[in-house]
Amino acid sequence: MIFGAIYAAVTGRDGRWPGARRRHLKSNPRCVWCGGKAETVHHVVPYHEDKTKELDPDNFASTCKRCHFTVGHECDWRDVNRNFWACVKINDKGKQQGVKQMSSQFPGQVGKTFVKADPEPVPQPQPQPSQSFHIEIGPSLKTVLIALIAVLMVLAEAYSIYLNRETKAQVEDAKVNAVEARSEATRALIQGEKNGLRLKKINDDKLKEENRHRSMIGLPPVKSEFDNE
Repeated sequence: MIFGAIYAAVTGRDGRWPGARRRHLKSNPRCVWCGGKAETVHHVVPYHEDKTKELDPDNFASTCKRCHFTVGHECDWRDVNRNFWACVKINDKGKQQGVKQMSSQFPGQVGKTFVKADPEPVPQPQPQPSQSFHIEIGPSLKTVLIALIAVLMVLAEAYSIYLNRETKAQVEDAKVNAVEARSEATRALIQGEKNGLRLKKINDDKLKEENRHRSMIGLPPVKSEFDNE
């Protein structure tokens, strides 16, 4: 998919990850730690340490955002809980006894008890209109798409300005060509009139000479063809 390729280019992750996360949350809608509504998927083995684990369902754990940070990353996004599933099992055992003391590794939470709350009702899936595919777009991808749209709009505006300039240049060239054509026609007309006058003078000279000879032998003079115009 195009959006998968863009997501991979922007985030450096596998373009199939958004779809895998969505499918896992649909199949496992509860946080494995607190039992609340799952909002994200935790990688037990960080994907940046082992790329083959990024799309491995056995490496997924549905969590809410709070448990993802406090349990999955031990309150530090740069760290990761290497005993995640062991903690979950201990937590489940404590829940069955009705109480679970917070681990001392979570500052500010020592001494508090956590009792498993009644699970929220699982929302029933609503019928969705048929569609060929669905792509989850994250904030970073939205930013990239908005930037791409802005760049395309700027390019379209620049191209429109370029076309307007080209059109104006073509109109100016057409005006210049028209003026040159009129000037050429005027020069041709003037030249034609000059040629006509020169031809008339030559014809008059010939006619005078011919009429002089005709008068000598008693013939009537011949009129010039220009006299009939």
